Amino acid sequence: MKPHQNIFFYYRGPRARRENTLFDLQLENNTTKALINLLEHGGPAIMAAFLRLIDPQLATPDTLRRTRVRLQAEASMLSAVNHKWLVTITADQGALDDSQATSTHTWGVPDALVYSLPHFGIIIESKVSASLDEDQLRRHASGAGWTDYKRRDLAWRDIYKSFDGLDRLNERDRLLTNQFRQYLEIVAMAPFTGFTRDDFDFFIGQEEDYRPVVRKKLKEFGEMVYEDLPSDIRARYSEGPHLGRVAGGEGRGAWLGLRKVQSPSDPFKHCNFTIELAEAALSFNAVIRDGKATDKRKPIGVLHTRISANAEALTEYLMELGAEFTLKMFSREGLSGSRILPGGENWRLEYVQRLDSVIPETVPMLLGLLHSLRYPGIHLGRELSRGEVLSKSPGELLKEGVTAITRLYPFLRFLEEGHFGESVN
Repeated sequence: MKPHQNIFFYYRGPRARRENTLFDLQLENNTTKALINLLEHGGPAIMAAFLRLIDPQLATPDTLRRTRVRLQAEASMLSAVNHKWLVTITADQGALDDSQATSTHTWGVPDALVYSLPHFGIIIESKVSASLDEDQLRRHASGAGWTDYKRRDLAWRDIYKSFDGLDRLNERDRLLTNQFRQYLEIVAMAPFTGFTRDDFDFFIGQEEDYRPVVRKKLKEFGEMVYEDLPSDIRARYSEGPHLGRVAGGEGRGAWLGLRKVQSPSDPFKHCNFTIELAEAALSFNAVIRDGKATDKRKPIGVLHTRISANAEALTEYLMELGAEFTLKMFSREGLSGSRILPGGENWRLEYVQRLDSVIPETVPMLLGLLHSLRYPGIHLGRELSRGEVLSKSPGELLKEGVTAITRLYPFLRFLEEGHFGESVN
């Protein structure tokens, strides 16, 4: 679904800057407004699902008939309720920041109130990108005259899950819950649900409002893959996921690197793993770059030396990877003739080698290519077609990514240490 097709999405029109995050295009409180509109216009089953997240005892037939909601209202009206709840909703549960506690006011206006007088009152403070401020929360409670209350910290993902699988909804309530859940997916406040046709189509049509959706989904997927990698890989690539350029239009793509700490003294700091999304595929790659074949202290020169001394071992490793993997060689060129820098260059594809057709003569040919290309770049990777990606569950995609990177790790280890370590199988 495109963002502008969602009934909860706030569209602000064209922007001067092209790389705004989606949160720059939304009002800060729009996600809270979407939730409150859902609770106000939805039926009792929707309100009950929300209240059960806080306290199941709140969702009785009597209280549901009298439950009301308000946006950005003073909390003093809740001073005499029997059950007092302060609820926070953030991108990540409990994302608090005491360093922001700078105000000297003793009152505050919450983002929203949910109440059924005199039974209960709920003060809601929510964020989609910024951290919560504990001092602000205390002001909200003070504004209601509360000194004794309960606290519940929720994530937007909890809200998303609470409306999953509700039974016996009428057509209106089903539309509202589906649209709200899709909205949370659009603003990346939902659990990763896989890549969709719209994600791939962005690289063809380049709808600006959709750029942040692709950024957030790729970043979250990369973080999931990184967290599930073996500990030795995470230790070596300890900087973790780094989101690169997301460029729409035909032939463009988005990439996320799993990087080493960028130490100036490490000649291999730009050799890492990437997860790349383009109009036709999702790929997982081991990337080797920097220098020429004759630069013995640069990665390409080191690789040339390693291959020359261990051609048989490399041949065996490539054959073990097999038909699912591909080796690609590129010419690296600076943008508009400028100096070649990571993220500021074009990679022009020069050669593709399917690994199910590797023969003893393959490696000597690769050595020749390394010499003939002025500034070579190498991708050894596993590519999933658009159709494969769309047919797989989020769990299956996660497994594919972890397995591919784990099997590619010996290639980067070979670059740095001259051996492949344990079996790749």
